[in-house]
Amino acid sequence: MSFCIYSAGHRLLNLFKKVQDAVSRDIVLFCSTADEGNKSLGAYPAMYEDTTAIACCDANGKVVQESTEYDAQYYIHGTGLVGDSVSYMDRAVAADTRGSSASTALAAGIASLILGCHFYAAGSSVYRRAMVKRTFDRMTRQQSRWVQPALLFPQESIDLQDGELWIRENFSTGRFMLSPVFSYNLHQV
Repeated sequence: MSFCIYSAGHRLLNLFKKVQDAVSRDIVLFCSTADEGNKSLGAYPAMYEDTTAIACCDANGKVVQESTEYDAQYYIHGTGLVGDSVSYMDRAVAADTRGSSASTALAAGIASLILGCHFYAAGSSVYRRAMVKRTFDRMTRQQSRWVQPALLFPQESIDLQDGELWIRENFSTGRFMLSPVFSYNLHQV
């Protein structure tokens, strides 16, 4: 989700109910933090306990000035991105995209890849929220919230057979031991 609500009231209560409904169905919820720097008082839905708040960082893992660091669970590189932007003249133009909204979209894409690999390896999509969190944790270094997909995904081209083996080795259910006490191999491919 790439929006922020600052005020309380019935809208916030309705949003909370929708978030709880999604959580009860094991839906992964990424929410952008407010792009107002650390002066923000907190924004919903990112402040809800069962969502995953994403802040924007640069290519070195440093949270950008306009992003909110204190309430984010993860930082995703979201600067220097070029994307299409629809104009009012019925044509698309290139635009520099940055911020927690861009980082949140990237987090959702990475999570989709994680869930696809897990489904391919394990044949099921149970424990989606836990699988994504644990895999995001694998892509961070100790004492850091900066998600670095390069810590998990291969950096070199691999053929189809090696790719299938890599997916099975990294995303099979037994690999993550989806129980309250879990462990996984931090072996880098």
